[in-house]
Amino acid sequence: MVVVTAQDEIIENLRLFEDYLCEGTDDEQLYCSDLIRKGKCLIAYKVGQELRFAPSRYIGYTNNSIQSHSEDAGNGRDTTPAISKLLGKLVENSDLDQNILNTAKA
Repeated sequence: MVVVTAQDEIIENLRLFEDYLCEGTDDEQLYCSDLIRKGKCLIAYKVGQELRFAPSRYIGYTNNSIQSHSEDAGNGRDTTPAISKLLGKLVENSDLDQNILNTAKA
């Protein structure tokens, strides 16, 4: 799999990830929810006024989908530096950490 090299690629992956979560089949929604729960490095993004999260190891590969991710999941060691190069250094945030925990419980 090829890591993202442009912000537009990240945005496309986030759109598809969001579509799976909101409009996808039960299996697609469960797959994405599991990726979030198991994620070690999550990227926060907003939909309207709501904060959402997606794992870097999913959004960091070009043209990712559930099918391609299932075949070759990759890992954040490849994607996190690529995302950081495009969006800036990823940082820890205790408020976001708590928000992630609350989201994962829902």
